[in-house]
Amino acid sequence: MPKRVTFVILFFGCLLLVACCWLPVVGCLLLVASAASQQDTESRKSPVFFNGNDLTGWKGNDGYWSFKDGAIVGHSEKNVPNNEYIWSDVEVKIF
Repeated sequence: MPKRVTFVILFFGCLLLVACCWLPVVGCLLLVASAASQQDTESRKSPVFFNGNDLTGWKGNDGYWSFKDGAIVGHSEKNVPNNEYIWSDVEVKIF
């Protein structure tokens, strides 16, 4: 058999061997990634801390707090005599 043909056979044989060895590893990694993605999706089903659209679920003194450009904003045209807070009853576990 010519040397070139032997080299091609050996090359593709080694390539096939490597592919067969790594295929189970790649499959396991994809399986783990899929499970992590599914778990992340399930954790997002919990109550929404901030919906990014309005102040739904938030409590505070009216007049100081508003929603602007995707954020909660505190503002007053006059001096604020006391600290003013805004809060949510949603329990935050991972922030």
